[in-house]
Amino acid sequence: MRAVASGKLVYVTVREMLLAVSRVVPLPFSFLVDSGCLERPAHAYCMWHAAKLARELGYREISVAEFGVAGGVTLMILEGYAKKIESVLGVRIKVYGFDTGDGLPRPEGAEDLPYWFRPSQYPMDVERLKRKLSTAELVIGNVRDTVLSFFTEARPPLAAIFNDLDFFSSSRDALRILDTDSKNFLPRIFVYLDDVIGDTIEMYGPFNGELAANELFNRTHDRIKIHLNQNLQPYSNFRWRSQIYYAHLFDHPRYGDYVGGGDQSEIEAKLRLRV
Repeated sequence: MRAVASGKLVYVTVREMLLAVSRVVPLPFSFLVDSGCLERPAHAYCMWHAAKLARELGYREISVAEFGVAGGVTLMILEGYAKKIESVLGVRIKVYGFDTGDGLPRPEGAEDLPYWFRPSQYPMDVERLKRKLSTAELVIGNVRDTVLSFFTEARPPLAAIFNDLDFFSSSRDALRILDTDSKNFLPRIFVYLDDVIGDTIEMYGPFNGELAANELFNRTHDRIKIHLNQNLQPYSNFRWRSQIYYAHLFDHPRYGDYVGGGDQSEIEAKLRLRV
């Protein structure tokens, strides 16, 4: 136990040092992603690898969506990541932020964790945030009303979802975006869940909040499945490894497109070394 704690302390110290260095000396974005040394490491991981998949499939533009924007700090960070990724990979990323604009709605039931969240929590100053954003677009309204109409306008295919909606009911409604035409997405997309770890007061689990919404989605969908990533699980220093999920759209017309290429042998060699 002491060795584990020591290892995590070393990782945190190195991460803070690299963050400080990167503000003065530009470091390769791919290195910062792989080392988890960014302000929002999980978000950067999803965006970077979604863009790599898009490039492999020949897409030149994708979109990512944050559900639950609140003050907009993360959304502005995503804007910055999008610019850096485009400069490295040549894939443009359009950033969208979904929010009521008025904070959390009223909980629908016990699964919405009313002992931890309350109505109007995390409000947004919409006009102030719009002035701060440079490229990201806000989608204001309850997600149950906005997600199904989102693709009535032409949008780049959605490649990553960042869910910070807190509630089971809101997360359930947000996932209905996946019920639209599969061509609106990459064949496999990255899904980040913000509220799945918590502490002894929050008590997140598979029967409440965002995880319960995932469980319901999987029970009610045969050809789209969302599951916890497996590739990050050995990295115990990445606390956020348990917050990244993958959605497989098995009926997507490009699901079977081969993406192994020259990276396959290199990836397999790294996995053998890890074991």
